[in-house]
Amino acid sequence: MENEFNLIETEENNADSRKKLVAVIEQYKSFHERHPNQVKPLWKIGNLYTLLGAGHSTTRRSKKTNYKKAVEYCEQAMMLNPNFKQSIRDGNSIADSAKHLDENYLSAMGFWYTARFYYFRECFTAAERMFNVKLVMDNYKMISRIEELDPSWEGGGNMMSKAIYLIALPERFGGSKKRAEIEFDKAIGAGPNYIVNRWARAKYLHEITGNRSAYLEDLFWVLRQNPHKAGNSLPWNLYFQKQSRQMLASRGISFDA
Repeated sequence: MENEFNLIETEENNADSRKKLVAVIEQYKSFHERHPNQVKPLWKIGNLYTLLGAGHSTTRRSKKTNYKKAVEYCEQAMMLNPNFKQSIRDGNSIADSAKHLDENYLSAMGFWYTARFYYFRECFTAAERMFNVKLVMDNYKMISRIEELDPSWEGGGNMMSKAIYLIALPERFGGSKKRAEIEFDKAIGAGPNYIVNRWARAKYLHEITGNRSAYLEDLFWVLRQNPHKAGNSLPWNLYFQKQSRQMLASRGISFDA
């Protein structure tokens, strides 16, 4: 079983196209059907559906479909915990029931809120975001639970997400760009080779504050990395690098390695 799963992970780390990404998702689904009590295949599927929505979907409808699938598979992973499952049956929310989850469910929790953040940002209109603030608040509950279990999860990914939350939250509700900057620094310290941390800092902090030199420095760093060797998986790294080139191009800047 372990060898089979490792082979699928190898395929995932070589998935440099939409076609290959979809094929890997199907392999994880097949593995899950034969090993239904394994947590990891489920959150793997959820994570890749998020990438399918973010990096390989061009319409809001297709993005919605992929992000919803991502959330559903991560929830299936969490439901394998009997105490969590009972809490849901008792009428509690996903976020409030997360107190029953341990380190084995970190990625299911993390990629659950990641898919929801993408859905919130890319699938809701501005008016819809105003009426769905609870989604963001529930995400923060999950971020806080992961922070309790493992602050350095996914190479600082949870700290990075906390930073984005602090930027998005109005100051009157506790938002703070200064605190966000500290969280980004902590994320990079926890995962110095994780491409996502510097990409996100450029996109969500430097672009907003207008710090052009820091913005360029982070994006140039992202583009200098070997996507096969940097933190995060290859398909995600390719997405972050593609996004970085587009961000530079929007300012009339090209990058030559």
